[in-house]
Amino acid sequence: MATITGPAVPMRPPVARDDRSFPWYVGAALGIAVLGGFVLALLLPLAAVLQWDWGVRWRALAQAHGHLQIGGWLGLFIAGMALRLAPRFAGRPLALARLTPLALALLIAGLLGRAVAQPLLDVPGMRALLLAGAVAELAGCGIVTLALLRTLAPAVRTLTPAPLLMLGATGLVAQALLAAVWLPAIHADYPALPSDRNGALLTVQFFGFVLPFVLGVSFRALPTFFKHTAPSPRRAALIAAALGLGAGLTAAGSLLTPGSGAARTGGAGMLLIAVAVVTAIAHTGVWKHAERLRPSARGAALLIRTGYVWLSVAALWLLWDGAGALVSGDPVPAAHADGIRHVLALGVFTMLVFGMGQLMLPWLAMRRQRPGGYRGETWTLWALLSSATVLRVTGSLLEARGAGTDRYWWVAAAGTLGLAAIAFFAFTLLHARRAPKPEIPVIVR
Repeated sequence: MATITGPAVPMRPPVARDDRSFPWYVGAALGIAVLGGFVLALLLPLAAVLQWDWGVRWRALAQAHGHLQIGGWLGLFIAGMALRLAPRFAGRPLALARLTPLALALLIAGLLGRAVAQPLLDVPGMRALLLAGAVAELAGCGIVTLALLRTLAPAVRTLTPAPLLMLGATGLVAQALLAAVWLPAIHADYPALPSDRNGALLTVQFFGFVLPFVLGVSFRALPTFFKHTAPSPRRAALIAAALGLGAGLTAAGSLLTPGSGAARTGGAGMLLIAVAVVTAIAHTGVWKHAERLRPSARGAALLIRTGYVWLSVAALWLLWDGAGALVSGDPVPAAHADGIRHVLALGVFTMLVFGMGQLMLPWLAMRRQRPGGYRGETWTLWALLSSATVLRVTGSLLEARGAGTDRYWWVAAAGTLGLAAIAFFAFTLLHARRAPKPEIPVIVR
């Protein structure tokens, strides 16, 4: 019998392992959000308006709230998704895959260590806990960053999301390093970072870490969903460069000696960020009909579009305040910076987590195969989070106009709605995870 031979076809190894730590990252993010970050978003304004005597602990708790939201809720969720998606994007196995559970444990220990120790710095042993937490978080961020950089670096010239994801990975470890350096300097009589350092740290977290990841994943997914041409890797690299430089200049403006030079430096950074964001939005195609999404998945498009509407608002606000600071030499009001951050945190980042999560989290994706509609859940999430964003930004604008403590009622209402939204999302996700897998009918011909 003749043997037919031909050119050997190389066997391609599996792109990614079965990432068993991924659900734990998502679960930890939701747990910290529901039990920590959003609870403080409600309690802190109530303490201010009802005059609860929290003393200097109030400011420390406010900073802990911000860190739990950015480093915990968004940070853990983004880290888990990045570790899951990066090897699939790059077409190669995840580097340091065996260390991802260790990284998660270190990140949780660091987040909880700071949240507990910073407001109680006058209690014996809390300073050691604060420092240990900062070191643990830095180590966890270092593992995640190294894993992502080693996975994505070979594809940086050919993979559109790679430059932005690598910028986000660098920003992740940079913000942890800044915290590890600055936290030891705070004192028990005022256990909070000075406003200049806290402002610089938040800038790196928002514009050097979270936003690059959001845009990187968007460049991969949204042009497909909305049938739009994706940007080239070179264009994505230019956007990443502008975003990174803008974040650096804005952070430097916070740290420089107050004056026209510091204000103009920060203003130039805000303008660069705004230009990068506007350019990025133009490459997503979110204004188009989501014709490539199945009808059962199109509800998520509402959340994604709304997130990008809020991102446009943030970009215009950055453009306005940045141009004003650059021309006048006057610093951007702290209430405006606070408003921009909450537009991003609630209206953009959390809204997009809800929308993209419905499409990319495997449990929610499988749920769409079952009969029944989920439009009501989507509209509930949209209404709760949109209202929370409007109320929270209103509180910042009232502060900018010199309003008194009554403005905290608006902030407390926003915290209530935000807590309801995240709890509802966590419930739907847990319910979907526990539900039996859908039965796929077998067609017999």
